[in-house]
Amino acid sequence: MSESGDTAWQQSAESLRASVDGVATLQSLVANGEVRLEPWAAEKLKKALEDQLFHAREWLKRTNYLAVNLPLGDHWVGRVMAAKWDQRARGPGSIREQLLLYVQALTDAIEVVDQAVKVTRAADEGGASGFGRLES
Repeated sequence: MSESGDTAWQQSAESLRASVDGVATLQSLVANGEVRLEPWAAEKLKKALEDQLFHAREWLKRTNYLAVNLPLGDHWVGRVMAAKWDQRARGPGSIREQLLLYVQALTDAIEVVDQAVKVTRAADEGGASGFGRLES
């Protein structure tokens, strides 16, 4: 990969890590009751996340095809290029590794949406019961 390609790849990886960190922060905020989500909004958000998760899993399946030994010949240059491609396909920092991280982040985000709805419902029910006591 060219130097600009390597830089773009690194920026993408950093952006993905920031997104994963953002989901973790959101999980913490939801657990503390600081974030609430109305059910109608949660359904829209969850649908979008699930659609993206489906596509990410499909992309992940395709990485298996990238990881086959490329038929670049028995010449040393062909072997070096095949090894380099294999490393990018499934080695550390590879597209496969990044997609696995992305799939996990999407799965976690879907769980956070579900938790946020539960927190909202619990808060609404608590407020409604408290209001009922005020009327009595």
